[in-house]
Amino acid sequence: MTTAGIASLTMAVQVLGKKASATMRRQHEDSCKRAMTWLEQNWTVEKNPNHGDSWIFYYLYGVERVGGLLGTEYVGDHPWYLEGAKFLLEKQADDGHWNQNNAEADTCFGLLFLARATAPVTGDARRDRATVLDSPTSPDVEFAVRLADDGCTMHLWLSSVAGTREGDRPAAWPEVRKVEYLVDGAVVATIEDQGPWRARPCFANHRCDRNGLHEVRTRVHVAAADKSADPKVLESAPLSIEIDYALEPWMLPAATARARNLILEAGAVASASSTHKTFHAENAIDGQESSGWMYDSPDKNDRTLTVRLRKTVRANTLRLSQTHGLAKNAGIHDRIERVAVQFDRREPFEVDLAPDETTPTVVRLDESLRIKRIVLRVLQVAPGGTYPGLGGFAEVGLEQNP
Repeated sequence: MTTAGIASLTMAVQVLGKKASATMRRQHEDSCKRAMTWLEQNWTVEKNPNHGDSWIFYYLYGVERVGGLLGTEYVGDHPWYLEGAKFLLEKQADDGHWNQNNAEADTCFGLLFLARATAPVTGDARRDRATVLDSPTSPDVEFAVRLADDGCTMHLWLSSVAGTREGDRPAAWPEVRKVEYLVDGAVVATIEDQGPWRARPCFANHRCDRNGLHEVRTRVHVAAADKSADPKVLESAPLSIEIDYALEPWMLPAATARARNLILEAGAVASASSTHKTFHAENAIDGQESSGWMYDSPDKNDRTLTVRLRKTVRANTLRLSQTHGLAKNAGIHDRIERVAVQFDRREPFEVDLAPDETTPTVVRLDESLRIKRIVLRVLQVAPGGTYPGLGGFAEVGLEQNP
């Protein structure tokens, strides 16, 4: 936490800028000097000082924050990046991950260190996503796409229309009436009445809000030889683009769901008809998406989770997320497709879960209900490719939303 303290103090002073008093700056300098002395005296990249192997990768990321924010390449006489990078490369598994306490978190911290991720805060680095993707060759229309630094915004432009392109000297340029850029079959940008094309790029931007593979096409409407006739429509060949960094609509609500979960506020106990190893029922109501309950039974009648709240709550929304709902784990375990839900002694009703197991299923109830018990019975699953018969819920939540 010493590294976290240095980073927090330094960011606070940087944000305050001229508003930081001289006294405050002296206190900051004194605190950082004493903290850096402690780091120097306890220096190591192979252990978390005073904590051994516990959260070593989190500690290393803290060191990177200190180096980046203070603009120093050394802790005492130690080149922190060189020593840390050497340690990480030696400890990295063959498939690329690190795992001391938690594979996902450790790998993220390792990458943040190696990428010197704090540099962009001070304006010293930029991610390079400048690769230009060209559509397949076509006699009608060709276009190009470059992904912006955010990894989900497409910059699109024309590179050829009716066989003409930049540098050509045709007898007559195609008369462009309209340009349409399409993503997954839907028009996302339109440019009207361009006149003679003359190799103008007709730029457009489109920000994707869904990750995965997208098909991009371009349609160009050109004037027919007979000006009274309808324009001729030229279409490009499709170009496939993989998007990994889109902020999908469900993500921010999911990230803040813990604060709205009435089960955590009321307190609860959970039980299950079957349990796989340490994936206990209580894990589904602990507020942690990284844990979860898993059933261990091929019998669909033995896949029930019961949550009993310590006090009644009023809720109009049920939120369910599946255990191991990570993209890298897709298809390994059972993907729950349908579940029967019962609140207290009310009639059960069935819910179809989101087809993407990484996406939480949010059920808006017809009205606000007073709820003290929830029974979830798994009715239908897509069997896991690696571990069929294993599946469950990472979190069960109740919310009262406007």
